[in-house]
Amino acid sequence: MNKSLAILLALILVSACGEAPDQEIDGSFAPVSESGRRYIEILATEISAADRIVVTEHSFELDAYDEQLGKSRIAEPIIYATLELSATQKRQFSRLASEISPITEDGSLLCIFEPHHSIAFYTSGIETSVMHICFSCGEVRWLKANLIPPAKLDEELSKFILSIGMQPERDWVEMAEARLADGA
Repeated sequence: MNKSLAILLALILVSACGEAPDQEIDGSFAPVSESGRRYIEILATEISAADRIVVTEHSFELDAYDEQLGKSRIAEPIIYATLELSATQKRQFSRLASEISPITEDGSLLCIFEPHHSIAFYTSGIETSVMHICFSCGEVRWLKANLIPPAKLDEELSKFILSIGMQPERDWVEMAEARLADGA
């Protein structure tokens, strides 16, 4: 039984790594690389239109999970760092977005999405979108561009996060436990 399960899992993984199919964009089908190009265009437009961009490093509910109660011990996200981008940092972010390769990958990630970074975009004081980033598995979820993102997006965002003084990877569980012990 275990051998059959292992073979089935291997077949699933191999098929997930194959060539990505076309996908629907604005009612028509386009190659997946078109998805990456459109994603970059939407990101560039969102950055340009935003009069405020805020990057936040925060906890995730599974960082302090009580298995006996079956729920998180974190009532509200713990904020470790937050930064409103300066004009220079916004230009740097815009340049980064324009230089990302539009090539996409349509493969399944075998991890739990645990975002510890968010980028919120504001126009005229109103939040227009929020990008959620999990650097552990390299997944980015952003409803504003509900498309397959460029394959290298997480790598480029990681470089940007480092450039503004935040860390893409940390011991999130230890940090949450320390804050909870301090009464956060």
